[in-house]
Amino acid sequence: MLSTRHGSRNASARTQPASGTLSLEALESRLNLSTLADLPLPQLTTTLLPRIVSSPSATSPATLTVGATALSGTTPVAIDSFSAIANCQLTYANGQPVVGATSGSDGYVEYTITAPSAGTYSVNLSLASPNGAGIRVLANGKAAASDIWTPATDSWNTSVGGAATLQLAAGPNVIRLSSLYATRYTLSSLTITPLTVPQAPASYSTTNTPTPAPIPTPTPAAPVSLLRDQAWPSIGAYGAAANFALQAGQWGPSMISTSTTGAYVEYTLNVETAGTFTLRSGMASVTGGTVSILDNGNPLTSYAVPSTGSPDIYGQFSQNIALTAGLHTLRYSAAAGTQFNLHGIEITRLPTPAPTPAPTPAPRGIISPPSRG
Repeated sequence: MLSTRHGSRNASARTQPASGTLSLEALESRLNLSTLADLPLPQLTTTLLPRIVSSPSATSPATLTVGATALSGTTPVAIDSFSAIANCQLTYANGQPVVGATSGSDGYVEYTITAPSAGTYSVNLSLASPNGAGIRVLANGKAAASDIWTPATDSWNTSVGGAATLQLAAGPNVIRLSSLYATRYTLSSLTITPLTVPQAPASYSTTNTPTPAPIPTPTPAAPVSLLRDQAWPSIGAYGAAANFALQAGQWGPSMISTSTTGAYVEYTLNVETAGTFTLRSGMASVTGGTVSILDNGNPLTSYAVPSTGSPDIYGQFSQNIALTAGLHTLRYSAAAGTQFNLHGIEITRLPTPAPTPAPTPAPRGIISPPSRG
């Protein structure tokens, strides 16, 4: 009996909740969970996030930046995008902007160029100058290896090209086009081209990649002056010279000979049509002597230059020459012991003489047969 009652007491303890709590049956009754089975459940959809795939970052092509504009390859520079200008002015020709040097004294125009990497770049320009022009191209204050000399053009609307090679640093560069020896010009076109290719990023491939051959720097052609009826080749626009130095003088640039042996300077002409021309040369010589003119290596004419008394006192000397159509390289060559300075060249076509008319034959008289008696 005792054991039975004890077991009943334990069963009652399992079914009676503790004070202050609800039994499972009471909780189910209050919530009425049986009705939840009839409630419609919302449709759940699963959205998959896109898979993130790691990939190497793309490498931007090498670009030049002019102002805020990024450009690549051969870069045309807007003529009116200059960052500084002095003794020049912006004008328009045929609706296009051009920069004209209004004064040859210290005239310049500057452009700010941002290069993607350090290297060698070619600066190419087109300009017009009826008297010929000399341009010094500088990058960050350092001049190019050689200046640009252009021959005289027919007019301010006729342009010729020139090029200079510069070393640009990675980042911003200031390129200055500066007038030389009081020459005046109008600049209508400016482009910049990289001549050295930046190295590609290191490759993780085990295959050996051959190193590309360097791009050779183009050698600028000798300036050529167009000769129709008259031409004034710019003194600084020579093609070759030995024992001569270009210097600024009181009246403009001159070629100054530095030796009495083997001095020469050459100028190239493109003769449109054959003819006879007068070759006028402004020369000075302290000692006097003979200056020979060669045409494409062949003797053409010569000058007997007397002493002018000073290397800065020039006289004008003239000779008539015959030139065929095409290219002609005229070499001013000093004879042994002769030292001279050359200041100006003018070539003028002589008028073609009118052909002499053939004489009109005298009329023949009518010869009558003798009369018969």
